[in-house]
Amino acid sequence: MQRKIKQRSHRIRLIAFDLGGVVVPDATSAIHRQVADFLSVPQSDYERAVSVFHERVTTGDSTLLEFYTAILCEGGITAVTPRQALDEHLDAYRARVLDNGYIPATIRGVIEELKSRYTVVCLTNTEPEVADLNRRKGLYGLFHRAYLSTEMGMMKPSVGIYRRVLSDFDARGDELLFIDDNKENLRSSRELGIISILYKDPEQLRTDLASVLGVQEQRKANEP
Repeated sequence: MQRKIKQRSHRIRLIAFDLGGVVVPDATSAIHRQVADFLSVPQSDYERAVSVFHERVTTGDSTLLEFYTAILCEGGITAVTPRQALDEHLDAYRARVLDNGYIPATIRGVIEELKSRYTVVCLTNTEPEVADLNRRKGLYGLFHRAYLSTEMGMMKPSVGIYRRVLSDFDARGDELLFIDDNKENLRSSRELGIISILYKDPEQLRTDLASVLGVQEQRKANEP
């Protein structure tokens, strides 16, 4: 049985997509595993270090290079340099996310269709060096505008990050549709009245978009 989204009266004009896990693969676990192997440390130890630095790096207060400089020093690891560790991190990201047609044709098609009728942006938690790589590869060019945690100085699920997007477009919460694969991110966005879709797969996304936006399109068609 298909999941139904409760239909409400709203006039969506802005759509925001998360990136990792929605538009492109979420490679977090694979990157952690590869880098931990490269550093010859247990993955659990590496992930503990990541958790300490996560917010600082994601909000742009620190870089991945600074993160690797710190953890190699603290761990007494001298076999590799911070730059080599960073390169391994970016190589792992590139191989799993950016290579070989990284945006599925189905998702690209959905976004292109939506762009003809709505303002479509991405809203993503990222890291400075990864954001630079994505920009060079043209990932953000798929959207009318890219909202990056590293440039905004805040990260999802902070309510402030959604307020910033709404403010930039002078929009109410119910004029924004937000698509993410993280329930916590969606939960906080709803505090502002933002309409949301929990992403699972392309087919489900199309179904939910039709449910949320179809009523709006039909209402427009019936207007004099």
